[in-house]
Amino acid sequence: MEGHVRDGHTVVASCSALRRTYRERLAQTAPVFFIHLSLSPEVARGRMAQRNDHFMPPSLSRSQAKTLEALENDEFGATLDADGEVTHLLEEVLACLRNGVLFGFVANFRVGSH
Repeated sequence: MEGHVRDGHTVVASCSALRRTYRERLAQTAPVFFIHLSLSPEVARGRMAQRNDHFMPPSLSRSQAKTLEALENDEFGATLDADGEVTHLLEEVLACLRNGVLFGFVANFRVGSH
């Protein structure tokens, strides 16, 4: 990631980064715009149950939810309501990325009902 940023590229990565310390580690090299997908435990388990051949079983969704540290106000990023349709969520993610890149990074803001 560091090499791509150094070469002037924009990097988009996906990971859980459940704890703030993990996100701080990722942001050591360059500014990082985080997108926190907030969804109910029921929706998370349902989506996980629909995945085929995935390394993470739905039974771990509770422990993941307990580990999660939501974005704090001083972190760069957005919190999006992910309970709805995935296509709508993708549109919101792309809008956040465009706004983050075009207008510079802003402190955490929320989109949706959570």
